Amino acid sequence: MRRQYLAVMALLSLYATMFCVMGAENNSSVFLEGAEINDSGFRPNVDGFSFQNYGDDPATVDLTPTEMQRMFGDRVCASTAGGKCTLTYPAERWMNQAVSAMKSGHCEGIAVLSSLMYYNETSPGLFGGSSVIDLSLQDVLLQREIGYWWTTQVTSPGGSKKVLESPQAVLDTLAGAFGNGSGSGEWWVMGIYLPDGSGGHAITPYAVEDLGNGTARILVYDNNWPKDSRFIEVDTLNNTWRYLASANPDEPNSLYSGNASTRNLEIVSLSSRLGRQQCDFCEKESAAANESTKNIQVWQSGKARALITDESGHRVGLLESGQFVNEIPGAEIRNLKFGLAGIGSDHPPVILLPLASINASSLAIEISSTSNGSQKNQADTAIIAPGFALASSVPDLGQGQNQSMDLFSEGEAYNVSIGASSQLSPTISIDTDYQRITLNGLKIDPSGRINISMNPALGAFSMSTLGNLKPGTLQLLMTSLDPASGATSTFKSLDLMLRPDDSVSMDLVGSFSEAGSPSLAISRKNGGMQEMSLQTVSRNVSADIPMDLPKDMPQVADTKNLTSSAQTGSIPSSGSDMSGSDMSMPSSASMPGMGTPTFP
Repeated sequence: MRRQYLAVMALLSLYATMFCVMGAENNSSVFLEGAEINDSGFRPNVDGFSFQNYGDDPATVDLTPTEMQRMFGDRVCASTAGGKCTLTYPAERWMNQAVSAMKSGHCEGIAVLSSLMYYNETSPGLFGGSSVIDLSLQDVLLQREIGYWWTTQVTSPGGSKKVLESPQAVLDTLAGAFGNGSGSGEWWVMGIYLPDGSGGHAITPYAVEDLGNGTARILVYDNNWPKDSRFIEVDTLNNTWRYLASANPDEPNSLYSGNASTRNLEIVSLSSRLGRQQCDFCEKESAAANESTKNIQVWQSGKARALITDESGHRVGLLESGQFVNEIPGAEIRNLKFGLAGIGSDHPPVILLPLASINASSLAIEISSTSNGSQKNQADTAIIAPGFALASSVPDLGQGQNQSMDLFSEGEAYNVSIGASSQLSPTISIDTDYQRITLNGLKIDPSGRINISMNPALGAFSMSTLGNLKPGTLQLLMTSLDPASGATSTFKSLDLMLRPDDSVSMDLVGSFSEAGSPSLAISRKNGGMQEMSLQTVSRNVSADIPMDLPKDMPQVADTKNLTSSAQTGSIPSSGSDMSGSDMSMPSSASMPGMGTPTFP
């Protein structure tokens, strides 16, 4: 009888082993059964969201000026008239870049927010449910909260504290955190990438178990598979990892895998995202302010790669081989996690460069097409700095084409020289806090460049068509924002025929919201001069709050910028610390005729 009993038990053990192997393949049913377990207590079918990761859903709202003010403070507001934050133009540019990227997938925001709710840093009750699994994506406030936390992967210090040295380092860090259960002092979101660096996806780790014989598992909530328990397998003997999944649940599974040298498994801190974030696009608070940690940000969309080179020949960005390079001291390549399209498609990583790099050196930014020529490829590039932004949109950056932008500063002025390998007709927008100038109709050919200078402090703008054989017909549109009222006025020029080496300048000092119109001066190569007053398109236009969006935001007066249910008290006034509070629903400050999205 004993032999029969032992035989039955051996057979059952074999079945159990087979079940575990099958579970490793589909990752859908996971039981904590290791010899050593570190468990936070999080469970996807209770503490995860019931809805799946989503992308470009026109019914959802991602970010508004309210979230921007909450994240960065009042400095993002060009005006707070009437209790509404009307964003500065660089802030609006940055917000719209984030919203555009977010349309490729919201996995980062979902992964972060589910953790913060589990660790009681915020409450599902603020969004209409008693538990996370009960929440509905139909709630606009929840949509915006997901958008808020997605965005913190781009901010500093929000997305800067990482562990990615090796799979073992990730495993050890998580085991230490989960050893304290739900009382952990640090929380993490996990980023996974395919071996070639594509397919960026964010998931929520919640437990670690040691199965013995050099095998361990990291239990995760993957928002592409709501309610399921899944796991990453780590080979601790060889310091490798593997995860069978896909960046898109509608696509076939791909094997995510790596080792200590690939550095494609990472965990990113959540605690560094809770406080006020550094505003790279805000001007100095005072002359004495030390803002040496600020960055220039280079955002890009479309099938193209960016490579930035300083005067010493140091580079950061993506090489033609497809490999990332970072040789510039203090620069950072910030991979974005979508979970749908992934990186390497239409939204490459954001490149951060120390602001000092354009004071001591010029930066050559090369945007090269990665299109295969089979379809139209709109390539958009935005350079965002304190009180300044420049965006260039090429309608079709074809196979083999590239655009170059040399950037340097002189005192308070930003200077950009734009060239091209073949004739291109980009739309160029230049932002200061209170003005936006959009240039259409310009043509750049390999023989010439478009040189642009903007001094936000002096309100001086100039451009020239240096060396271009046929620089085109310029249409200039200017929008000016009145900080006292938050109203905008828009002006346009007549079509202006440009010749090689012509230059155009404008004085932007003063307000054009009451009377009069700005004028521009044209200096011809032959020495001729011409002045032209801009025509008024609209004046004193206030951006109204869309009627279909709720105005009852969560009341938060907390220095951690969180919608924490534990916070009580009244909402601060406009002049006080606005750490996450909302007085009313601010406008999007979208500008007539500027091609700027409406309230996102």
